[in-house]
Amino acid sequence: MAKKKEEKPEAQLDEDGIVILEYQHTVLVIVPADGFGEQGVCFARSMLTNMRIASVVAASRYDDVLKGRMQEFFLADMSLDDIDFSKYSGVLIAAGETTELASDERVLRVVRELNGAGKLVAAFGNAVEVLAEAGVIKGKRVTGDRSCEESVKSAGGKYTGRQVEVADNIVTGVDECSGIRFGRSMIDVIVQQHSKAG
Repeated sequence: MAKKKEEKPEAQLDEDGIVILEYQHTVLVIVPADGFGEQGVCFARSMLTNMRIASVVAASRYDDVLKGRMQEFFLADMSLDDIDFSKYSGVLIAAGETTELASDERVLRVVRELNGAGKLVAAFGNAVEVLAEAGVIKGKRVTGDRSCEESVKSAGGKYTGRQVEVADNIVTGVDECSGIRFGRSMIDVIVQQHSKAG
C-alpha cells in the first residue's frame, strides 16, 4: 500500500508575497562598535538562518552605523541596554580590533547569565577575552586569538590554539576563518539544548 504524502502547511506570506520564516531559536550577536570581524559575523548568521535559527545584533552604539574591519556597514538591532536574556538560545561575541567588549559589564552579564542557564556561549578571535573576563571558562578547553592565551590560562581555561573547540555549551574559534566548523558547532549546541529541554 502506498504511503499518503504528508501535506505541508501553507507558508505565511507578507504583503509583498515573501515567505515569513518562523524561528524556534534566536541567538544574540554582540559586536564592538567598530572594527569587528564582519566575515565571521556574516558567515555565522547565514548558517544560523539556514537552520531556521534567528539572530539579532546588539552593540554599544545602537543608533549609528557600525563599521567592520573590511569596511562592511551594519545597523544594530538593539542596544546592549535592551537585552532580555529569556528571549535567546545563546550569544555570539564577535572579535574586534580591540578587546573593548571584555571591559563592558553589560556584555559580561549577558555571557554569565546565558552560560548559567546552560545556553550557547560562542566567541572567536580576541573575543575569547570576554569569556575569560566573565569567568565562564575555568577547566574548559578553548581556542581564540593567540593574544588571549595568557588571559585564558589566568581564568583557569586550557588554551589549545586549535581551529574550533567545543566545551559543553561553549564554542570558541581561533579566528573568523573558522567558518563552517564554528557555525556547525554553534548549531549542534543549540540542537542539543533543545533536545534536552524537549
